[in-house]
Amino acid sequence: MISTSLPPSPPKHWFWGNKYILGQPHRHVLFGTKYKRELGDIISTVTLNKTNIYLNTMELATGLLDKHASVTSDRPHDVMIDLLGWGTSAAFRNHDEVHKKMRRVLASALHPTIARSYASQHLDTTMSLLREVASNPSSFVESTDAAIGSFTVRLAYGYTPKTQQDPMLFLVHDAVRYLATSFSHYWLVNDFPLLKHIPSWFPGANFQKIAQKGYKSRMRYADTLFNKVLEQVRKGNVEQPSYVSGLLESKGGADLSGDDIYLIKWTGASIFTAGSTTTSSLIKSFFLMACLYPEAAKKAQGEIDSVVGRERIPNLQDRPALPYTEAFVQEIMRMFPPAPLGLAHLTTEDIEFQGYQIPKGTTINANICAWITCAGLLSVFDIQAGPRLAAQVASLGGRESERLYELTEPFGAGDPLPFDCEIKPRDSAALSVLDNSS
Repeated sequence: MISTSLPPSPPKHWFWGNKYILGQPHRHVLFGTKYKRELGDIISTVTLNKTNIYLNTMELATGLLDKHASVTSDRPHDVMIDLLGWGTSAAFRNHDEVHKKMRRVLASALHPTIARSYASQHLDTTMSLLREVASNPSSFVESTDAAIGSFTVRLAYGYTPKTQQDPMLFLVHDAVRYLATSFSHYWLVNDFPLLKHIPSWFPGANFQKIAQKGYKSRMRYADTLFNKVLEQVRKGNVEQPSYVSGLLESKGGADLSGDDIYLIKWTGASIFTAGSTTTSSLIKSFFLMACLYPEAAKKAQGEIDSVVGRERIPNLQDRPALPYTEAFVQEIMRMFPPAPLGLAHLTTEDIEFQGYQIPKGTTINANICAWITCAGLLSVFDIQAGPRLAAQVASLGGRESERLYELTEPFGAGDPLPFDCEIKPRDSAALSVLDNSS
């Protein structure tokens, strides 16, 4: 029998609905534990003008998002994200013809065959990160952000940052920080879009001040890097081939249409931000995982030694021969997923699903955190929890506790919160690898 109602919902305010839940820290955990036990695997929330559905199993997400893809492929319109300048991103743009072109362009430029051609850049970036961590072990977080940021900005724009404090890296990280604020609060403007027209000085319009600063930051990094490559292409002196320069040249260089410029500019920006934030988050979570489970890290380390040896670090070709190390990395993604709620989808028609009626305009969230309760670093370093981290884990109930999520950022990409970690080269053989590798 088909119900005419939404899936079950947590307790609601008579007027605001579930507004207060949407601003809760670690919201994905709340839906994947407490509310999962109380309400099941399909949960709804409502605010004044919006309905959200949370799917707590892979089977449900596949059943709704894949089997009903024709009516669930759109993206929800988030006014605050638009005000921050992120509505142009491939991750957040509505699924119109431009978005379809963006996805095709990204897929053609980043499919597995092309991705394998970046192997030498992967190795260069890995060695750079290893040397930096060996020299400054207490700055492993900053070193990770800089290394991954450098790789993605080089891939997208052909620009190689000179230092960890490079102004281009600062621009993108600053823009991403503003984006994270859009997920950390309930914004009234999302339910009442007309509010976007009120001035920033108006009482209660602090969101406008945040949006204006975030928008400037977003445009500065996107415009600065893109315009630099565009000028090089038009002059015929591209310094370093890249995703952006390749597409600009394929479209005629100096004779680009406005549509081509828009498409290339914003897909390039999408590569940079998506690649730098999620990959960096995963590597920092690796350090945390190695601290929490040193015996598992040691076992993966032993596997690498037996397969690769001690004269070099692992590369992508070694991956099939390292099943335990692969499982170790997969477990990191299970425990600390970089995007725990995935990318939101929007229904464009009413849908009957699992006995419930999901109305048109509903936002669908695949709660990855609820589904699933880096090799080079292991080959070179011994990694142990510092005393503060050890005490913090103990206070949460130990490393098997369900509360380990409290070690991560409550909003955004799920980065680990600052923690102390003792990192040192394993022995002289490890130092020799760093010294001798080109």
